[in-house]
Amino acid sequence: MTSLRLASELGHPAVLIYGDPNYYMRFGFIPAESFGIRTRDGMFSPALQALELVPGGLECKSGRFEEPSVYDLDPEKAAEFDQEFPPREKLVTATQARFQELLSQSRF
Repeated sequence: MTSLRLASELGHPAVLIYGDPNYYMRFGFIPAESFGIRTRDGMFSPALQALELVPGGLECKSGRFEEPSVYDLDPEKAAEFDQEFPPREKLVTATQARFQELLSQSRF
């Protein structure tokens, strides 16, 4: 994947993502829990995946994974934004349902 190559070239020791383990394990990702890395809420989530780009890149890096504030969503502003578009039936795709299933499996 281009993103992983670029991250490696930029000197990043590892990549953390939220995604379906069944998909990302083909790229070498493993549960972040293997490194003692938890979600922002302090939980272990099967959706939180990690990949060392450098061997040992996550040694002694246990803790909490904090997404940047750009990912914080204000529900009122989102609803206001949605009003700018014609009404449509809200659908949930199979991948969205799978992601919600993975999140529901998070534990302390």
